[in-house]
Amino acid sequence: MKYVSVNNIKNPYPVNEPEFINSAITKSDFIIADREKYVLSGKYPNNIADYPIINPENLVKFVPGTSFRFIIEFNPNNLYTSELYYNDLKKAYDENNPWFNVVNSPTVKLDFNFLQNYKNKNGFKIVEKYSEVEITDTLDTEEKMCRHIDWLVDKKAESVELREIDQLGNWRVVPDGSYGLGAKDEYESMLEGNPNSEDYGAEVVLEKYDITLPTLATVNVNQPSPLNLSPVEELVRIMGNIVTPPGKETYKPLGGGLGLALGLVAATVFTILTAGLGTVAIAGIVAGGAAAGKTLGDILGRNYSVEGKYWDYITKRATTRSLFESANRVIEDEKNADQAEWKQLLIETGKQMRVAYTTSDVQSAINVLLSIKATDNPKEMGEVRKGDLGYRIEVGNVVRFFRVTARNKFDVSITY
Repeated sequence: MKYVSVNNIKNPYPVNEPEFINSAITKSDFIIADREKYVLSGKYPNNIADYPIINPENLVKFVPGTSFRFIIEFNPNNLYTSELYYNDLKKAYDENNPWFNVVNSPTVKLDFNFLQNYKNKNGFKIVEKYSEVEITDTLDTEEKMCRHIDWLVDKKAESVELREIDQLGNWRVVPDGSYGLGAKDEYESMLEGNPNSEDYGAEVVLEKYDITLPTLATVNVNQPSPLNLSPVEELVRIMGNIVTPPGKETYKPLGGGLGLALGLVAATVFTILTAGLGTVAIAGIVAGGAAAGKTLGDILGRNYSVEGKYWDYITKRATTRSLFESANRVIEDEKNADQAEWKQLLIETGKQMRVAYTTSDVQSAINVLLSIKATDNPKEMGEVRKGDLGYRIEVGNVVRFFRVTARNKFDVSITY
């Protein structure tokens, strides 16, 4: 849309009057400006129209060297345009042109906050870690975005070319010795959509190939088994030793009645000694698992204790019961809370795995851990029912057994 000066537009009104035919009178001759408005007059005294005076200097900023012919609104009242279009707006203002201004210009609305923070998505972080690079510059300001838009709209369909990379941003190779393979599992899982890359939280922890364990999930292993572990054994070893994250609160004893309090006492003092754990073969517990010939004592250590472990904390429950709140409501809330906790445990476990594993391996490992607490009389022990490896939830007189089913390597579903 080319700007035509109001001084160059001949006035055709009234077209039927002989004295106006082929007249050199222009539109500008009929426009006067006072402090607040333009006044357009006609042939007769009562034929007038008012238009607001809009100074572009007070409303819109321009990006030097650009030429797109519209306005971009980055959130309300944050207006940008090209240098060329701004000059036309300023010319129209100086010429008292009431029809060409910021308000009636074509405007494209964009969410600047979304665009500015899009670079922080975990999907990009994982790819950057896998590629061993760090982005140092990208399209994250209004001016940079305007210049990219200017490049996009300036191209003709038959001559579109890829933009040079250095015009979009910059990067550097990470020099700290990290290995891209440390993000291999997260990268491949992201491509498969399991889980959504944003489920990792605000920070994606890069796995390093050395003997130092990640600080986010401390592992306390008593004499771990030899290095030739199967995927299920590796999952049991890591998942069983991740400690409860800081800030977690245990279930308040008065929240669910006497049966709940007794269950907590039993869970708190529960420790596996050599006599019980060392003689149980892991292949005898894992349905369909590989018969590796190792015992749980080999995998977890001969004096393994569940106290302070994240998986044990989850089975103790974390939801408190409000006054007059129904027991069924508390149970449902706890199911949702437990699913979120199991999911976080699986994500932390996946960060430490050194071998490939499947969803069925995850389910087998969960079964192994729950079988440690399995008993023929879960009502008395307040623990896990052998029949379906469901852990017992009791709120008042209402009892449910939560069964944990792995949906993928990083997520679970709880039924009862």
